[in-house]
Amino acid sequence: MSNVERYYKALKTAVDLQQKQYEVKELMRELSDNLTVAELKRRSFNDDDANKAFELLLNDNDIYIDESMYVSSILIYKDVNINLHIDKSSLNGSAMRCVLKDISNKDIFDAY
Repeated sequence: MSNVERYYKALKTAVDLQQKQYEVKELMRELSDNLTVAELKRRSFNDDDANKAFELLLNDNDIYIDESMYVSSILIYKDVNINLHIDKSSLNGSAMRCVLKDISNKDIFDAY
């Protein structure tokens, strides 16, 4: 592979990466717009409302919840598997907390 080809691929990758970083920042803003500061800090959610939100989420054909050998259930979306640590028949605020677990508050607040 020539230097020109390698440099082209490096430039293209750098531009694509910056676009994805912009998209992530926009998603963080959307997340921030839909959760209160108290919900973000405490990761505490109304169980009934969270259950209804999961019902809506599962209407999306790309997202589903399956049983798992190591945890009670797992949410699957494209290449992402999120351990919910709760039975799939009783999705609530605890399951919602698991979905948000790996997203830091700092990243969400920095999106603004």
